[in-house]
Amino acid sequence: MHYLTENDQDLRLTWSEGLGGFFPAAVKTWMAQQRPELLSTAEGLSPTHFVDTYGSTAGISIDMANPNTLFCPWGQDCFVYSSSEVAVVKILIGLMNQFGMHAVWDTYANYMAKGTALPATLETFWDGWITQRAPGSEELSAVQAVFNERLVFYQQDRFEMDNSVGMYRKLSVCDTGTCDSETHHLYYDSFSGDRDLVAFDGIKGRNYLIETVELSNGADT
Repeated sequence: MHYLTENDQDLRLTWSEGLGGFFPAAVKTWMAQQRPELLSTAEGLSPTHFVDTYGSTAGISIDMANPNTLFCPWGQDCFVYSSSEVAVVKILIGLMNQFGMHAVWDTYANYMAKGTALPATLETFWDGWITQRAPGSEELSAVQAVFNERLVFYQQDRFEMDNSVGMYRKLSVCDTGTCDSETHHLYYDSFSGDRDLVAFDGIKGRNYLIETVELSNGADT
């Protein structure tokens, strides 16, 4: 059981559901441009509007390209992270609008479907886009902007390279109840392994609490 407003789901689930939500939007977008007479979309609805019916009743009605945050708890934007199926749909639609459906489909068909044994997730799709298209700096920035808009950051943070001893930096130890925090993407733009090392000066006999909070995009430290 899962819901459209959840953004902490298994990344394989959100990719599968996201791809399933994206495909009809892509088909209807093409039809609106090429064969509008074949569309059965109600007047005034965007081709990216998804309607799921139960008999004659619309059980789900949402524009995947512009999801209404009023559906979200407390009215905040919950359609974020790669662990949200709606965020996956919105990212794929954004890529289609900028680069065309062939760019999206070729990455899926030629990399994900037959070019890798990696789990089917949005990050694997990202890997495929980079591998298949080898984008220049302008395209890479545009693609990152589409992902970043949904708070998905497949790019190195300012703390890399911190993969080995001697490359790490030191954190300041906090002696109060309110401590400064750091935001990490935990992404490494290489297919080789990644470690993130951090050091601090400890004092013998003292207890220290080190924690990660507000994890997103399927991160599990």
